[in-house]
Amino acid sequence: MTKYRPFIPALFLYGACLDGLPYVYFQALRWIVCAFGVITALESYQNNRQWAIWLFAVVAVIFNPIAPFYLSRGAWLPIDIGAGFIFAAYGIWRMRKA
Repeated sequence: MTKYRPFIPALFLYGACLDGLPYVYFQALRWIVCAFGVITALESYQNNRQWAIWLFAVVAVIFNPIAPFYLSRGAWLPIDIGAGFIFAAYGIWRMRKA
């Protein structure tokens, strides 16, 4: 199950690209992506993957729900797509390594 973990936040991030979602979805998205970013960074630390530690730590900071960045929906769209790509690419990379 853990090999599919990076795909969970990727799905939520790509879901954020849909129109008409309530604001609560984006609040939950911050918590989900931040939590998975921290978990993935810690897992990367345990496996000595320096590049992934920094990458997912930055993702966790950007989606931090405690002290959030306030941007327009149009500004968040490419960030959501990029972060979704990062999680999905990392998930694919992990599956190929296993």
